[in-house]
Amino acid sequence: MSSFKVQFAVAASAQDTFDFCRQAIAESGLQVLEANPPQIACKEASATKLNAWGGVAQAVTMQVNVEKAGNNQAVVSINGSVPGWFPGHADSRVGALQNSIIVVAKRNANSQNLGDPKPMLGKAEGKMTDELERLSNLHKSGMLTAEEFQKAKARLLG
Repeated sequence: MSSFKVQFAVAASAQDTFDFCRQAIAESGLQVLEANPPQIACKEASATKLNAWGGVAQAVTMQVNVEKAGNNQAVVSINGSVPGWFPGHADSRVGALQNSIIVVAKRNANSQNLGDPKPMLGKAEGKMTDELERLSNLHKSGMLTAEEFQKAKARLLG
């Protein structure tokens, strides 16, 4: 079993964030298995072809949890798992759902003139800090110019 977890904050109430998650799941074509606030269980509709020679990964199952984190602030945790050894597959599907939730939150905030609910780095989002460290090391070693480093960092931080 391969799994991947991400956690991030959204500047919206827990109820609004839960609704954003449901909408993002629907728009992503994922199948909802169970939805009882604050949790949603979902999975890919079918297995995914991974390569030209027929490698197939089983459908990724994801657990989405929304918790109130403060005044008009919610934390979303997404845990994705897939049978077998396909770590990149669970990682990519969890990341895609995270991006979809962010897009839905921004779209809804903009339509209500609430400002930009830009996600903030969550305490469990070690992947982003690992990537920042990797970029920094590439820059220090001379593999990235200062300009390339700044562009990559800006792209990563959104």
